[in-house]
Amino acid sequence: VHLAPTVEGGRIRPRRSATLALAALSVGVPGIAFGYATALDAIARLGAIVVLVGAVAVAAHALAVARDRGHWTTDRHWHRMTTWSLRAASGWFAVGITVAAGRILWFGSDPLGWSISVIAAPLAIGWILQVVIGALVHLLPAIGPGDQAAHRRQRRRLGTLATTRVLALNVGVAVLWTGHLASSSELVLAGALAVAMAIVGSILLSLGALVTLRVGREIVPA
Repeated sequence: VHLAPTVEGGRIRPRRSATLALAALSVGVPGIAFGYATALDAIARLGAIVVLVGAVAVAAHALAVARDRGHWTTDRHWHRMTTWSLRAASGWFAVGITVAAGRILWFGSDPLGWSISVIAAPLAIGWILQVVIGALVHLLPAIGPGDQAAHRRQRRRLGTLATTRVLALNVGVAVLWTGHLASSSELVLAGALAVAMAIVGSILLSLGALVTLRVGREIVPA
């Protein structure tokens, strides 16, 4: 709600999509849990429908924030890395929750309706890890220690191969997930390698940005 407009360069303001997403997820998730605890299919399915509305609202919010984005004139690669990461993460959240809700709608409160392995790739990697990466790349030079010159060096480093890294992560998640669903070890391996390269690359660049900051501190007093 707050990070996305900040990263996109838009205004932080009330949006119906954000309100709907938070309300639906806050109500739907306990509803599903109650349905499972009481073995009531109708309650579990109703909670799944409410959660599904919340998932769609999350994606709608990401699109609304993207439409209100600012137009950057500097550090285009760094901005691309942060904005694309958060947008894609919102999309994977919607996809993963849709699959999870769909299984509950089909199976009801039966334990078969809940399978972490089915949604692990889109939610754990596509959503959570990608949000962490996007937030880290944005926050490190935005609010971290250092002067403007140090932050400028950090943004240049963190924006290295931005398009390649984002595509590698998201294509990797899609291939990994497809391989899991199709029981294809080759696709799982290929997707995992792409994801690993993207994540390791972001970690190394983040560490490099910290080194850049330290070097800048040592140069300034001299």
